[in-house]
Parts: sequence; structure tokens; C-alpha cells
Amino acid sequence: MNGESSKAKSSNGSGLSRMREWLRNPISLAGLALAVVAFGNFLFLFFIDLTSEHPSPYVGILAYMVAPGFLVGGLLLAGFGVWYDRRKRRRRPADAGRYMRIDFNDPSQRGALAFLFTFIIGFIGLSVVGSAIPSWLPNSRRTSSLRTRVSPAWIATWGRARPGM
Repeated sequence: MNGESSKAKSSNGSGLSRMREWLRNPISLAGLALAVVAFGNFLFLFFIDLTSEHPSPYVGILAYMVAPGFLVGGLLLAGFGVWYDRRKRRRRPADAGRYMRIDFNDPSQRGALAFLFTFIIGFIGLSVVGSAIPSWLPNSRRTSSLRTRVSPAWIATWGRARPGM
């Protein structure tokens, strides 16, 4: 009996389960998500830099300066979340919930989810439109090859002819 209780005690207080319990708060989860994405970006950019025939200096800047900065920032945010959550649990032990509660019947959580999805869809939409606009705008840097293909009717609908066209 004594061996069973010590076995249950050691498995309950093992390092992995203790770490999992410490990291179970929104701040630490956000920090870990940021660190994982930054590490994935580092690996991807490192592979690009390693395999490219003419490596770009911008890939090196992103791979060796920006991505590790976000990785370290995410790990620091996860550590801050552990510290903050433990401090909060020490002050109010009754408020310490074991799991985060997501309830879509709560109007504030539904509003936060709607805002998040609207922001993500808007960001992706603006990114797609923003990457496509410079190829057809007349004042773009990429229009030197388009100047011969722009018709006078298109210029008239644009408003007025630009100098140099």
C-alpha cells in the first residue's frame, strides 16, 4: 500500500505533468504558440538560405535575427505567464481553475471570437489585394513593362493622362 501511494505521488508530481500544469494559462499558451511559429519560420528560412543559388540578405536577416528574436520573445512570454499565473494562484487559491473555460453562450466570448475571425479574414484579404495592386497601378514601380500595354481608353477612365505615358 505504501509503495502504491508513493508511486501515485511520484507520477502525479512528475516534471512533465507539473510543467503542463504551469503552462496551462492563456499568456503561456500564447508565448508557446509564438515560439513554435518562430521556430518553424527559422527552419523554413534556414532551408531557403541553405538551398538557394543566390541567397538574399533579407532571408538571412529574417532567419538569423528576426525569427530568433520572436522565438526568445515567445519563450520569455511563456515564462512570464507561468510566473504571473503562479503568483495569482498564491494570492487567490480558490479562483485557480484547472482548465480554461470556453463558452460560446457567453456574449463576450462570442464577440471576441467574431472579432478574431473578422480580423484574420480582413488581414488575409488585404494582404491578397495589397500584393496584387502594384502590378496594375499606373504609378507603381513595376509598370515600366506595362506602359506599352496601357490603352488610351484606360487612361481616360483613370481620369487624366500621367506625364511620361
